[in-house]
Amino acid sequence: MLKFESNLENKNLDPKGKTSLALFPRIERSYSPSPINRSPNIRVSSSQKMLFPSIKNSRCSSGRNSRLSKGDTMRISTSRCGIIYGYAADSHSGLAHYRKSDCMNTITNLPCPKTISESIWPKSSFFAIYDGHGGKACANFLKEQLHNFILQDQDFPYKAKKAIINSFKRADDKFLTESEENGEMSGSCALVVMFIGNKCIIANTGDSRCVISCMKGTKVKMVTSIHKPSENEEHARIINNGGTLSHDYILTKTGEAVMHGPARVNPGKLLVSRAFGDLDAKCPRIGGNPKVVIVEPDIKSFKITQDFDFLLLGTDSFFEFISNREAVDLIWASFNELKGEDFGVQLNGAMEDLMNDLNRRRQKKNANCMIIAFKNLRENCDEVDN
Repeated sequence: MLKFESNLENKNLDPKGKTSLALFPRIERSYSPSPINRSPNIRVSSSQKMLFPSIKNSRCSSGRNSRLSKGDTMRISTSRCGIIYGYAADSHSGLAHYRKSDCMNTITNLPCPKTISESIWPKSSFFAIYDGHGGKACANFLKEQLHNFILQDQDFPYKAKKAIINSFKRADDKFLTESEENGEMSGSCALVVMFIGNKCIIANTGDSRCVISCMKGTKVKMVTSIHKPSENEEHARIINNGGTLSHDYILTKTGEAVMHGPARVNPGKLLVSRAFGDLDAKCPRIGGNPKVVIVEPDIKSFKITQDFDFLLLGTDSFFEFISNREAVDLIWASFNELKGEDFGVQLNGAMEDLMNDLNRRRQKKNANCMIIAFKNLRENCDEVDN
């Protein structure tokens, strides 16, 4: 049973939550085979990407100052592709000491795979966030190649879940083979969201999140599983396959050793229990165990209905200091504040507010997030314009 986070300020919600159950009538889950700053008053064109690399402080017609800092970049699109009515994506750069290598990929009008006729291939899109660690090689590899592994799989799109699981494994095997040759030790989490017609498929390996806003923000649901060693199922799987967990310790003034920070997976000493790459964690020749840190994704699929507003994708660093509900409310507050503006400007404003919130909370790490808009969100803008 799916449970949504309610908006307590909305007095019209069904107290029994019956409405929310109808939003995902056929949601499916595929388990791993493992045992256990505001911008200037501009109008965004309908091109696939808009880059804002050097926007400086200015003022929107809504009256608020732009707070984009020099060097920030943002991608905005208001081009429609099937059920997608636009998207916004941006990155927060942390302090150098904490920086990781994060990549995002947005492919609208996904090309038709060879296994299906172009005459029946629906409008399709591919979105992904790759949260790298230990270097940038793995995240860059996934950005360039993972979608091709999926599109070229013989089971895609008719058996999409099987194709995605197989593609994740083949991509990981290829990167690990190359890593053995060049001594590369980086790794990466991956959050992939695909739209095939009106069907949404979400595949997650690692600790990034996908959150859904429905019914103009009155319903919020996280639809990804978090692959951390502290999660009960992952903890059990790690131990049952010969892995161990460890913690850092600090000494108190009295000399007592106190556990400090989150659990890490060994081999590899990683904060996530599933990831691409990480040769030292997986290669037996150098002390790794391929059954402990694995790449199999958690997969969910469902149809996008008229009740859906948008998807919010984010890395673990993005959600470190903000809840799912707070993030969704912030996006809606931004849209409401920019009443009368173009839809692209509203998307831009919402993304800027999310980035500003990270700065306000003094997030020192890199963080990526993405908003994927559906008809409900676009109609909210049209209602304001009219």
